[in-house]
Amino acid sequence: MKSHKRLLDVQLLFAKAEKSTKRGLSMLKNLHNSLCAKSRNYLEQLPADRLTTEDELTSALEGLCCHIANSELYFWEHSYKLNQLTEKNPYRH
Repeated sequence: MKSHKRLLDVQLLFAKAEKSTKRGLSMLKNLHNSLCAKSRNYLEQLPADRLTTEDELTSALEGLCCHIANSELYFWEHSYKLNQLTEKNPYRH
């Protein structure tokens, strides 16, 4: 089976794709190294011999403190529902 595309066009497209792949991989490696450095710096500020308090964690993360919209109690109350032992398993026949 013969293609109607010229060889030069195909080679140029492959070269362009290879350059894009190399550029993307380089960006990924740079972002990974940056994230590793930030994580290492954060961990150096945390105590290694005891549990970390919320204030210590917030100060290590340069004031960044993210919370979820729902309280944890709400999450635990609504995430898990235990079956009673007398209930029939709906997945068994």
